[in-house]
Amino acid sequence: MPDPWVGQRLDDFARDYQQKARVGRRKKQRGLAVLLLCVAIGMGLQTPSAHEAQWIGEGMPAFHVLYGLIAAIVLIATSKFFGRRLASPEDSPPTSQTPPPTPPL
Repeated sequence: MPDPWVGQRLDDFARDYQQKARVGRRKKQRGLAVLLLCVAIGMGLQTPSAHEAQWIGEGMPAFHVLYGLIAAIVLIATSKFFGRRLASPEDSPPTSQTPPPTPPL
């Protein structure tokens, strides 16, 4: 008769492997985002301004790159905030307190 704990150990191994793979992908994505941000700021530093500065900060190198980045962050944060506040309870995903479904034997 096979050991019932073998299946559980295999499930634990698979879950750990998937979690490590997810962490690796997140590190790569984060590194790519930082690289693209650095390239965008570098290009903003190299591009000359074609007009006279209207605002106080517009004379600063890479002003428009940083302004766009901050605007995107604020937009994402507000949409997440309102999305969580306005979502109805039946639309929300199940919490981790519910037990996972048991596989058939």
